[in-house]
Amino acid sequence: MLLRFLLCCLSAAPLTTWGQAKQKGTFSLSAGPEASLPERRFGRTHNPGLGASVKGEYTFGAHVSATFNITTHATDGEDRNTGTMRFEEPDIFMVGAKPGIRYYLGNFYGAAEAGVGFFGGNYPSRTAFIYSIGAGDKIRLGSQSALDIGLRHERWVLPGLTAGLLMLRVGYEFGW
Repeated sequence: MLLRFLLCCLSAAPLTTWGQAKQKGTFSLSAGPEASLPERRFGRTHNPGLGASVKGEYTFGAHVSATFNITTHATDGEDRNTGTMRFEEPDIFMVGAKPGIRYYLGNFYGAAEAGVGFFGGNYPSRTAFIYSIGAGDKIRLGSQSALDIGLRHERWVLPGLTAGLLMLRVGYEFGW
């Protein structure tokens, strides 16, 4: 019985060891489009949106890296008619800057970011706190390039508006 247990543990060991997506001390840059799906109340007043982002990443630990994300995002407000009144929700354009951290298990990662967003468009110009948590996977395309696919929940906290969005990002990453 003990021999079977040891054999099972030894045969499963290769399945539990993970490689790191990037070597310690390396830097990479990725850019790509983003799509969003507004959640709850914000989803009743605004349509799905599109954006783009550029993300820098420095791997400083065996499984940990620091990130810095510059993002732009636009979402259109819906026109609503309540029967007696017509409302036009403002279009929103946001430019954000978020430092963050990633923890890797192989090419799969969990990420958290927090920073500041500058809002404009038809929406009154304001500055907001934005934060996100998510997960993603890197698909290697070559020795120094990868496709970075991530899904995250992002929250925009403004005076008078707290918006939640489900965001999908597909970026091309190159490193050195």
